[in-house]
Amino acid sequence: MDRIEWSDRLSVGVKQLDEQHIRIIRMINRMIDHVNSQIAVDDWDIISDTLFEMTQYSQDHFDCEEALMNRYGYPKGDHQEELHMEFLETTVELSRTLESPTKHSLEELLAYLGNWWVGHILGEDMQYKLFFADHGVT
Repeated sequence: MDRIEWSDRLSVGVKQLDEQHIRIIRMINRMIDHVNSQIAVDDWDIISDTLFEMTQYSQDHFDCEEALMNRYGYPKGDHQEELHMEFLETTVELSRTLESPTKHSLEELLAYLGNWWVGHILGEDMQYKLFFADHGVT
């Protein structure tokens, strides 16, 4: 499974949010590395702990992002909040279905996480890049 590589194309132009995105991607990459090491299924606790940490940190990130949106009146803020809630609900649900994880089920979970984050940053978050820049948020 391929790691997620951070690049400038993922930058939303707000330092704090970029740093949070980078940290989340690092956590996902840590899980990917563990699955790729061939011992992931035997040591589910490491992935489970990292998944919990990533989910908690994602909530903190969403709170920060939503506070900025509310503060500056970002017009698509409500939509972003809905997407954030859906992500958290899906992630919790997927993690609950992994009572007896297999390499395949872990790869599916990590593919979801990676695809969601990259897709969300490029699709949704990029829509606020110019908005925040116009409001002097860097």
